[in-house]
Amino acid sequence: MNDAPTPDLTILVCTFHREELLVKLLHTVLAVRGLEAIRSEIVVVDNSDAGSAQQPVEAFCAATGCHTVRYVPAHPPNIAVARNAGVAAARGRFVAMIDDDMTLHPSWYEGVSHLLEDNQVDVVCGPVEPVFDNPALATPAATQFFHRSVALPAGAPLLVMGSQRTRGFVPATSNSIFRRDTCLTDTPCFDVQYGRSGGEDVDLLCRLQRRGRRMVWAPGARTFEAVPPHRCSADYLAKRSYSGGQIFAATYVRNSTWPAWVGLKVAAIATAQLLVNTVYGWVRPPVTEEQQHALANRRAAIQGKLAWRHMFPIYADERQPTGSDT
Repeated sequence: MNDAPTPDLTILVCTFHREELLVKLLHTVLAVRGLEAIRSEIVVVDNSDAGSAQQPVEAFCAATGCHTVRYVPAHPPNIAVARNAGVAAARGRFVAMIDDDMTLHPSWYEGVSHLLEDNQVDVVCGPVEPVFDNPALATPAATQFFHRSVALPAGAPLLVMGSQRTRGFVPATSNSIFRRDTCLTDTPCFDVQYGRSGGEDVDLLCRLQRRGRRMVWAPGARTFEAVPPHRCSADYLAKRSYSGGQIFAATYVRNSTWPAWVGLKVAAIATAQLLVNTVYGWVRPPVTEEQQHALANRRAAIQGKLAWRHMFPIYADERQPTGSDT
């Protein structure tokens, strides 16, 4: 029987073959100010079949003397499977979801603590700033794509779908904190059909919005994401744009009160957008390479909205050069 007090906060990290980045993240968690004043735990969910994160996690605990880290294996490789395993293992009243290629600013908890004290707040989302492995590849398109933030004050409401949705920012699980008893109650929480394409987090947030859960913005909860060189390529950004369009349409349609009607509406709007995008390219042809890539990314996102019934497996596609797949 475990008599340890229930943690106030679980920091949940799902990982897949990113051992070096994972350990770097864990060190930044230990450096976060304010966590020493609450009961907290770190749950690392290893979604690799080889269990490649176990030894680095154990070595980290031995080197730092940290006794609040728990290692959880999750199979098969599927991001929704990993997140569900993490939610099941987490014991905190609040569950913070952080990606394994991210790091936390020392003031991260100070940026969210006052919002967590508000019983009317269910989800707190914070910004993600890119850190490029090769700064020379940080084109405007790549910088805009990986810089996830919105110009709103602390506590401002966020909406993920509908005509009033927050423009320019899509809430996700990268740097979000969930109140367990109002948000993580479904079994399972994350739909495994999104496991290869992504979007399992947006799908959950759409469900939470429909149930009246309150999502708010925390600009002070700063995090950083490592961006490897291949993610700066025009081909990768176009694929991510296409996948993002699919995720937007799929989650919006599936979580609407009238899915058939919303599906037709999304298709009609996307068709009009594609026409405008094409005509714009004829009337004002892109001159620079950057303009060409921006137009291509917009077109890819629109095409994704039209093809949401057959989700592109972006995670598996990205791992193909290493011979790994989901």
